[in-house]
Amino acid sequence: MISEKAPTKVQIAKEKSEKYYKQFDFFFIRSIFRIMTEFYKIKFQEFYSQKQKALKKNSLPPSWQRFVKNGGICDSSKEEIMFMVREFASMLFGPKIFSGCPEEQRAICHAMIGIIFSHRFNKGDKFISEPETQSSVDFSIVRDVMYKYSKKAQDRFLAHPVQSFMLAVFALSDDGHLFLKNKSVKQETQQNFEKLRRLQ
Repeated sequence: MISEKAPTKVQIAKEKSEKYYKQFDFFFIRSIFRIMTEFYKIKFQEFYSQKQKALKKNSLPPSWQRFVKNGGICDSSKEEIMFMVREFASMLFGPKIFSGCPEEQRAICHAMIGIIFSHRFNKGDKFISEPETQSSVDFSIVRDVMYKYSKKAQDRFLAHPVQSFMLAVFALSDDGHLFLKNKSVKQETQQNFEKLRRLQ
């Protein structure tokens, strides 16, 4: 009977080290996606808040009261949300982002909706439940890397050029860096974001 050799201390340490780095890599990458969605959601909330202040100031009281009573953004139509998201994306990335064909413009709006409304995908909001003739927003692209993270989910996300662009803008921009700096996140996560920024 051939007896198996017991693993040496070096082998045990190496295995533990590999396991640690795999776990660290998993939690770090998942953190990137979660923080990115939070970044864009907060940006949109600020944008939307300014729009509502202007509406309240410039509209007759009954118009504003009706908007609030009807549910505000939750009762907005898909067309209204697409217009608003287009305006928001133009503000963030510049109007040239919508210089492509109609299909590309729609893909940009859908990608942004998938990110900033990922938490509302099953809330029954009018703009989500309304049918769309050409295509619809696939919330699973973002939600899978946030809540069911795997290498497969990551590759699927990065296979979409618009979503990859939005991740890169967040990770490499000064706004994204400042947002991360002001967040209460682990030091290791901040250090890895620094490394990512240096790849520019």
